[in-house]
Amino acid sequence: DPSGSGGAAGADGEAMAADPPQPSFEWTACNCPIRTDPSGAPLAAPVSASGAAGYGITVALQTPLLYWNERARWMWHKKWCLPRIAVVVSEPLGAGGSLGGPPLVAMVSCGTLRAGHEELHDQGLAGECTQRLNRTSGAQLEASFSSLLLQHTSFNCGNRPFHLFVTIAAHGPQGLQPLTCVSSPPIHVDARKRTKGERPEARAGDVRLIQRQRNSNQSGGGASKSSASAAAAPSAAA
Repeated sequence: DPSGSGGAAGADGEAMAADPPQPSFEWTACNCPIRTDPSGAPLAAPVSASGAAGYGITVALQTPLLYWNERARWMWHKKWCLPRIAVVVSEPLGAGGSLGGPPLVAMVSCGTLRAGHEELHDQGLAGECTQRLNRTSGAQLEASFSSLLLQHTSFNCGNRPFHLFVTIAAHGPQGLQPLTCVSSPPIHVDARKRTKGERPEARAGDVRLIQRQRNSNQSGGGASKSSASAAAAPSAAA
């Protein structure tokens, strides 16, 4: 490329444009869309916005999900376990914590969102989806989720994307009561990795064909990390 503008020359001498940079995997604060915990027990009504103010959540994936440049969207395969999900919660000043406040738990959910509906649809996530948050410092608590498996595909759910949700809840007299919740970006869920024979039109490096990286410290990836505060929690959009 004599201009120095990037891109590689193909076999026919034409310049091949480089893939655009992968966007960050951002988690955003939202209203809690789940009505039951992962075991099926009903949740109590969420805490008011003023009561949940000050709680912060940081969510990190041990390795990134796949990014499909041609469609400009995140994707994952149903047959692959999700990367380990680390959750860190910071409590507001005076929340209780070490002074004997109610224990907090983190719950991971997955499903689709539909226009005009506040509840999560097509829910399905296999594995240990509820963890008690363990205090690591005065106002910081942590939990970790591993070996979670998606249960549905976008193809079988009207081609809708899925979202991961991390909900922080406190034990109360009426059961778990959501304090705050964050949502992942939309994720297209495919059934499995495809082969070149199944996708002959796919170019080299097509994300649908790549083998899974087993090394948790794969180069160029690193943890996908984002944080959100409960101070602003807009409704989750379809």
